[in-house]
Amino acid sequence: MYTTPHRQSMTGERTDSSLTIKQVIAVLSQCKINLRKSRSTAGEVNWKEEVWLEPSMDILSTAVHEAIHILDRSLTEDKVLALEAKITKKMTIAEWKQLLEVVNNRVNRR
Repeated sequence: MYTTPHRQSMTGERTDSSLTIKQVIAVLSQCKINLRKSRSTAGEVNWKEEVWLEPSMDILSTAVHEAIHILDRSLTEDKVLALEAKITKKMTIAEWKQLLEVVNNRVNRR
């Protein structure tokens, strides 16, 4: 599992603007991803790299969002939202397909 130092990415760089979809996909490919009905959130993550996604929401963007939390735990929610939007806006069709495949393969994996 990935463990990241405070305010640093897996590569040791500051992550507030330098995270990439490749890093997001890499961390999600190591996570256990669960689908769970929630009345309050689109997604959650614990620090054991387990992600919970609300299936009636946009699970792919939410997975990106939760991966950002894993990659840099020091970011505020507003910064995570901004970074999620920045990353997802730049994603190619191939990257969306790769993200979908990773999420599909990791859902409820034991």
